[in-house]
Amino acid sequence: MCELDIASIWINSMAALATVVASWAALRALTIQTSPDSIMFVRPDDVSPSLARLVIRNIGEAPAYNVAFRLSPELFPKGSFEYTRASVVFDRGYAILPPKQERDILLGEFEDLEDLWGSSIVEVNVSFSKKICA
Repeated sequence: MCELDIASIWINSMAALATVVASWAALRALTIQTSPDSIMFVRPDDVSPSLARLVIRNIGEAPAYNVAFRLSPELFPKGSFEYTRASVVFDRGYAILPPKQERDILLGEFEDLEDLWGSSIVEVNVSFSKKICA
């Protein structure tokens, strides 16, 4: 083999490796851009800052389908209107949550929630799918 053949084999090998790496990166980027991802947090109400709202937001680049979550009734004031309304959402969930969109639920007064929650961290499980389940 002459030096030109060795150089040609080396160049072709590097080009093939670069093609594989570029293909993997493109596939990875496509997966990230077509995946929903949801977060949940509490924020003050826009109109009345003394009220707390539970917000679920799709921060992904694709719609989240069949979004479901549940909070314990102990996290709401006993017999509260807010829990009665929120339980409707807990039972049904959301059929679809578009990318970069959010839904919210009134939790009640911050001062009432502080007595119930204190400074503890509340765990919430959120489930969703990438496609509509029939």
